[in-house]
Amino acid sequence: MLLRTCTAGFVASSTRRRMPQGKPMRTIGARRDSNSGPRRMAVSATFALVALLGSAALATADAGGAVQRLERASIARNLAGVARERTGAPSPTPVLEVPGGSGLVPAPEPVPPAVGPVSGDSFAARFPEHAAASQDPADPQSTRWAVLIGINEYTSGSVADNIGSRQDAEDLRSHLLSSGWRDDHILLLTDRDATGRNITDALRWLSDKTNSQSALAIFHYSGHAKVAAGLDDDPERIDEALWPTDDRFISDAELVQRLDGVDAEQNWISFATCHAAGFADPGLARPGRVLTFSSGEPQKSYEHPDWGNSVWGYSMIEEALSAGRGDIDADGRVSVEEAWAWAREFAAETTRTQRFGPQDAVIVDNAPGEIHLGVPGTTATKTANASPRPAPSPAASPAPDPPPEAPSDSAPRDEPRYHRGRICILCGER
Repeated sequence: MLLRTCTAGFVASSTRRRMPQGKPMRTIGARRDSNSGPRRMAVSATFALVALLGSAALATADAGGAVQRLERASIARNLAGVARERTGAPSPTPVLEVPGGSGLVPAPEPVPPAVGPVSGDSFAARFPEHAAASQDPADPQSTRWAVLIGINEYTSGSVADNIGSRQDAEDLRSHLLSSGWRDDHILLLTDRDATGRNITDALRWLSDKTNSQSALAIFHYSGHAKVAAGLDDDPERIDEALWPTDDRFISDAELVQRLDGVDAEQNWISFATCHAAGFADPGLARPGRVLTFSSGEPQKSYEHPDWGNSVWGYSMIEEALSAGRGDIDADGRVSVEEAWAWAREFAAETTRTQRFGPQDAVIVDNAPGEIHLGVPGTTATKTANASPRPAPSPAASPAPDPPPEAPSDSAPRDEPRYHRGRICILCGER
């Protein structure tokens, strides 16, 4: 019907343009000529056919041009979207191109989604209690935050699984809870949950939750480390990276950037991995931070199959902190710095005869005073599991092989236990 209307209008307009000025247009039946009638009808039919073909051609051309314009606009929008994803620029006001119209017009505003449950793939859906956790400066328990990562199981299959990395993180969480921390202020990621995305989301959570009124923030990583050239754009020839379970590496430079927003009065950043001190970038060693590393940059870090921990995790967390052996000044509390000093000697002696050499822990201490993990005002600020003992002498006699059984929670810990047998390493090199 639209085509017929347009054609009729086109014919009438053409007929009027061909009439001489000042002469009225006559109807076809004004002259009764037996021959002229059929001729006029034939001429009119010819004009109608020409008009019909012309209109069809114009419509086809307009439609083709509109399709091309829409295709070009779609490509431009796609390219602009990619650019916005990379730069973070805001989206412009959407427009629509109307075929045959006057050009671009604003698109209708999108209808906002109805308020309802959070997306099943969002951080709040995956970790609802942690997303809802809050801070009250008047409540010391709420001013402490931690992200703890321990990976035994690597789903990619590109690297050997570990033995004790998950246990390191779980043991540190247990120690923090026994020290008065809130469970929803400790975000624990282990094994299949410790993906690259979840780790970066956890770092964002730590950055968002902490501020100048936060007392203490902790980031701990126990697992494999990736060492290779060109993992990031920093000037280092060789880069280190955290090795998530899905191989989505987080380079040392990216880690510095993601921890940059973590703001607390004191910060403890801990690495239990091979080449651990390679993560000691200058940007990480800010004022107020204590960095502890299980080994030097060129060294391996080991894990103990009988203890079920990494050597450093067992030395630092189980013995020095939880068992209280690191209380060097005998004040009934173990600071992070005291625990590191005790664990360094213990780990070095434990790994002294290993084929890759011993692991020598490293510390970078830029915090005022000492970092104590116990929450003031709680009963968990004192150590109670064992009486403090001095650090073992490097010349201490080794325990005989095979090593003793790993202790249960109720087993007495009268003496620290050394191991001279085969110990696995945390680098994926078996």
